[in-house]
Amino acid sequence: MTSEVKAERVRRSFLISPAHKERLIQKLATSAADVCILELEDGVHPSMKEEARQSAARLLLELEWGGRERLVRINRVTSDDGAADIACLAKATPDGLLLPKVEDASEIHLASELLSIAEREAGVPEGAIQLWSMIESAKGLCRIEDICAADPRMTGVVFGAGDYGADIRVKRLSIGSYRRIPAPSHEYLYARGRVVAAARAAGIDPIDVSHSTFGDLEGTLRSSEISAQMGFTGAALFSPRQAPVVNEAFSPAPEDLAWATEVVTLFEAEGAKEEAGTVVVVDGDMVDGPFVVNARDILDRQRRIDELEKKKSLTAEK
Repeated sequence: MTSEVKAERVRRSFLISPAHKERLIQKLATSAADVCILELEDGVHPSMKEEARQSAARLLLELEWGGRERLVRINRVTSDDGAADIACLAKATPDGLLLPKVEDASEIHLASELLSIAEREAGVPEGAIQLWSMIESAKGLCRIEDICAADPRMTGVVFGAGDYGADIRVKRLSIGSYRRIPAPSHEYLYARGRVVAAARAAGIDPIDVSHSTFGDLEGTLRSSEISAQMGFTGAALFSPRQAPVVNEAFSPAPEDLAWATEVVTLFEAEGAKEEAGTVVVVDGDMVDGPFVVNARDILDRQRRIDELEKKKSLTAEK
């Protein structure tokens, strides 16, 4: 039996820009990305933190986002800046807050408590803002099951391959084209598999990191297709140029849609028979229950993608 799914939004591509750079944020809001991340953490100098959080709160309300999901990567929730980020952003009601470098479920609990206080003070319905976690260390990975299931606000987890690779002391860090050992990245396979399993068990979305050689679109496509086949929902990007390619990799291919349509059609026809069977044959394969679940998921995913792309096109035309 599959796990109950909490999240049904289209989340193929994630693009991030520093929150205090308004011109970049405006481009973010009209990009091909499904999810826009306003950055308050590593991409913002300590002297610019206050300006960045005020800018994020303003732009979340002022810009037309065209159905794109709006996240803010805040500073570590255990820091003064992290607490200030939450207090400031609640009134702007981003779709979610991305918590960096999470290593324990207690950080999720703390963020949820601070959010509840901030929502009440801002007059926002409690629970309106979701939580995301970044897994960037061996400690975080070893506690990922508890982290993913820590709070009802949790809706997704992002695997930070670069920081994780440095933490486990790989021989040479690379998540792009210039690798000693070609893709797939074997040193990350265990971590990626565990991230997917923990997220799916908790009913939330697992997000991978994309190809770091952002000019290599063929490599980006290949990397994203591997992630999609592993069960990831989408990937975080390094450049807007990667967004269309990543969207393609995490969308059903035409042949997948044709297969799914045939599977569902044959099973519905079989179910209408007086003595209905539980198996049909598609392209010479025996197809039963799990394949039908997958086929219906493919068709539903395409429907949701089509709906989002229509909304995104409205901002692109303006």
